[in-house]
Amino acid sequence: MPSSEAIADADHPGLLRAGPRTSGPYGRESVEFHMCSAMDACRDETITPDLLELGFDTVDLSACEELQVVLRRVAEAGHISDDDASAIRASLSGNTLTCSSSATAEVLYIADEGLIMRTSGPNGMAVVGPGRWA
Repeated sequence: MPSSEAIADADHPGLLRAGPRTSGPYGRESVEFHMCSAMDACRDETITPDLLELGFDTVDLSACEELQVVLRRVAEAGHISDDDASAIRASLSGNTLTCSSSATAEVLYIADEGLIMRTSGPNGMAVVGPGRWA
């Protein structure tokens, strides 16, 4: 969002948050684009994500075998079907995930609005995540 639409964050002095006029639907005039370098927080040991401190973290989903099957299918197809989205939600809903910072996050609900899929990394790895967590 444009900095002109940002307001002071009362809970986090010195930081800004989205102002009241930035809620969806988002037109191009409400979005400001910036090029940002990306790094793999799972491979770069100098980066320490922390859910409670930074607002993001990583979780290891490799033990979720059914989810891995669905994610492999999504990666091969290059898109998320409705059935895949349902399987992803079913696999994650109700799970308590351990973050790399040792915090835990319980997945209470994954909204139906959609899932986001992106590819990254040298091998074009597909990363699928919920569009919004509750």
